[in-house]
This record gives sequence, C-alpha cells and structure tokens, in this order.
Amino acid sequence: MKKPAGRGTQEVCATSAEVIAAIESLSAEEFHRLKKFACFRIRGLGRAAMGRDYGALLSEAVVSTLQGSEGGLEGRKWAKNRVRFINHLLGAMRSISSHWKEAFERRGTEAEQLDWMRTTEDEDGNVLRPSERLADPRVDPYRSCRPKKFLMRLTTTSRRMRMHSL
Repeated sequence: MKKPAGRGTQEVCATSAEVIAAIESLSAEEFHRLKKFACFRIRGLGRAAMGRDYGALLSEAVVSTLQGSEGGLEGRKWAKNRVRFINHLLGAMRSISSHWKEAFERRGTEAEQLDWMRTTEDEDGNVLRPSERLADPRVDPYRSCRPKKFLMRLTTTSRRMRMHSL
C-alpha cells in the first residue's frame, strides 16, 4: 500500500504478510526489549493503567499495526523502508500508553470506581456488575475481529513470540 509522505516522496507501508513476517522474525533479545519497554510504560501509567499489564500494551501495538496493514484509516501503519519494526512497535506502545493516560485524566475519578460502585439494575430488578457481564459465557469475545483468519494469525504469532522469550 502506498501513502503519500512529505517532500513529494512515496512512502511504502507494510502489508499484513510483511508485518506477520516481521513479528515472526523478532529475536529473543528484541522481544525482551519490547517487554521491558512495555513494563516501563505500564509502571509509568500507575493507576491510569486501570489493571492493564505489559501484555495488553504490547498486544495493542501489534493488533493496531496489523489493522493498519490492511489499509483504510484504522490502525498504525508501519513505514517499512523508513523505520525498523522494533522501533515502530516501541513508538506505537509509547503513543498508546500516552492515549490511555490522557483518557484516564479526562475521565477523572469516575474511572477509578470499584466494581461494586458501578452496579446497575436491569428491568427485573437484578443487580448487574460489570465484572459479571464480562464473564458471560454466551458472549463470544472474538466476534469483533473482522476475519477469523486475522485472529488465527495473531494467536500463532503470539505463541511464537512467547517461544522466543523462553
């Protein structure tokens, strides 16, 4: 996919296959660096992390990059000829964590409410807690992923990334 860049040049953004190949080619050292950076960013967020861990941040960066490689306006595009893949992911994690912090600050104290403070009642008078709705076995957590193939690639890639870290 080509996207216009500054100064009259054409910037080539990576395709999904190239992103997946880059993920699979990450060395154990590079993956360790990504993990440490994600831990550092999460620790820096403090309460603004809202229960997220380094894995959530790293996964968000990878998923966003894969979405960007599919074209369209969503996701983060990797300019493969200009930026090394590891640097792209580091920048994506920096940006994502900054957005999480800004969103937390905009919401203020309501973002910190405990589960029991956010209970609601349905039309029958039953008490509903957010954590109970998340555990509903009837809800398919993967239905929001557009293609099933995309989810399978991500699962395979994350397994390989874990194997590299061992």
